[in-house]
Amino acid sequence: ALPICQQNWGRVLKAIEAMPRDEQAEEEWRYWRARALEQLGQTELAKQIWQDVAGDVTYYGMLSADRAGVSYRLSYINLPDDVLVAAIAQRPTVQRAREFYSQGLLNEARREWLTALRDMDLPSQRAAAHLAARWGWMDRAAITMGKARNAGMEDLEVRFPLPWRDEVERLARGESIESGWMYGVMRRESVFMPDIGSSAGAQGLMQLMPGTAKDVARKLAMPAPAKSDLHDPETNMRLGSAYLGDVLERFDGNQVLATAAYNAGPGRVKRWLPDEGHLPADIWVDTVPFTETREYCRAVLHYATVFDWRLDGEAKPLSARMPNVAGG
Repeated sequence: ALPICQQNWGRVLKAIEAMPRDEQAEEEWRYWRARALEQLGQTELAKQIWQDVAGDVTYYGMLSADRAGVSYRLSYINLPDDVLVAAIAQRPTVQRAREFYSQGLLNEARREWLTALRDMDLPSQRAAAHLAARWGWMDRAAITMGKARNAGMEDLEVRFPLPWRDEVERLARGESIESGWMYGVMRRESVFMPDIGSSAGAQGLMQLMPGTAKDVARKLAMPAPAKSDLHDPETNMRLGSAYLGDVLERFDGNQVLATAAYNAGPGRVKRWLPDEGHLPADIWVDTVPFTETREYCRAVLHYATVFDWRLDGEAKPLSARMPNVAGG
């Protein structure tokens, strides 16, 4: 681990420069190298690195864009060739997947879809993602586009769809939370699959643990939900949005801490706060002790920024979601 928590920037720079070349080239380490260089007074070189990393629509790409003072590269790109989409639709495995999907046999549908993707090149996968989106099969559309994403194939409207938009906006308003953030949580938690459960027992779109769902339902004067209720999108989003509002309030509106708390629990996040003073949020996120929670925070904050743009046509800067983290 880098010594970024102590903000010993000379040591951070040495640690990165001691890494193998291919590791140094990863955007995460380029971002932190520039952070260290800036702190050590080499602001021009830092800015050059950030401008380079800012070309990617990723967590570190967006943080780099904010630091370099450049715009995010958020745009819609040309639709795939209709002939290719039509050809993909004719494949027997794709047709079987669609048939299963239309019958509500989701596990069988997903299995067939996975088989269909195995022998597809990237342009075909991209076309398949658009096809799934046309059918309204948003989870396959988003996941398939995630696999196909590479230079020139980042179709943001397919990778970041807006299902249940009216409900999400209504529930988010009612809980005084941002719709884009709620979408970011759902995209990370379930990729919009209402029927899934995790090995730990979390259920549905917002992956609620049954105990959490019961507590939230009690506060909302709703009946205690059964497991099957948590697979109903409306119920799951109602309870999930209320819990998001709850953790956001508990952490004084700090979206970074609330995001971490949604994943790891508020008790743990309280223990992870700095002993005193303030810590920049990018440092706090990258020094969270749980790998899963670190990755979760980066993903949700990045997704929320893209979803903001999908909803409103402009993105709130990622750094604006990341105020300093105050001591516990």
